[in-house]
Amino acid sequence: MTRVTIACTVMACLSAVAENLVAQEEQLVMQPIHQLFDAMRSGDSASARSVFHPDARLIRLPIEIEDFRVAEGTVDGFVAAVGGNRGDSWDEPIWDWEVRVDGNLAAVWTKYAFFRSGEFSHCGVDTFQLANTPHGWRILSLAYSRREDECEPPPSR
Repeated sequence: MTRVTIACTVMACLSAVAENLVAQEEQLVMQPIHQLFDAMRSGDSASARSVFHPDARLIRLPIEIEDFRVAEGTVDGFVAAVGGNRGDSWDEPIWDWEVRVDGNLAAVWTKYAFFRSGEFSHCGVDTFQLANTPHGWRILSLAYSRREDECEPPPSR
């Protein structure tokens, strides 16, 4: 009976350690994503640029299959828009994210809603591909859907 108790205790401890390591890795992967949305809220183009890999891509996908056109933007254009004198604030809360990691590659899938100067604009899903570089996790690509109806409100609103 004692060996079984010890074995169960060891297994529980190892499981807790493994869960803690996974949670820590998820926090590291999510850090540049949270930094990006903080930069958008504050209009900080330098902070926004720093989370992207130099070769990163931005891709917008339509919801409607009948009008399927992939729209690709540049990180430089996006960063300029973040820091530009646009006279409004951008807020993009995210929730229900899933993080998957395999070595130096990570993928994040998350719901979002976009608010311009406090007014709802659109919603969808953001998908990020990230690489663990010598400078930490960096966004390789951001693809997102966009729609203006059938939107789920973020939990905080």
